[in-house]
Amino acid sequence: MMNHRLKDPATENRNQAFRFKLGAIIRRERTNARLSRRVLCERVGLAETSLCRIEDGTMTPNIVLVMDLLWEIDAPQSACLELFQADAELRRAAA
Repeated sequence: MMNHRLKDPATENRNQAFRFKLGAIIRRERTNARLSRRVLCERVGLAETSLCRIEDGTMTPNIVLVMDLLWEIDAPQSACLELFQADAELRRAAA
């Protein structure tokens, strides 16, 4: 039997805010690395439309894809820490 979580509006809002933050970080670090979307997508085997959706916060990538993107961008560890801090802040605000 599968256990499905009910969609709590507060959780959905937090998730949406996190997606926007994640997308902004990916876009910022990709731009800082002077990589085009096309080149980054070729490196990770991702469709450009998917990267656009990640960067605009409308798609939630899995953790493996997030790590692949950050690795190929050569993002600093501070960008990863920023993601964890954003998640913690959003969770505290929702509590």
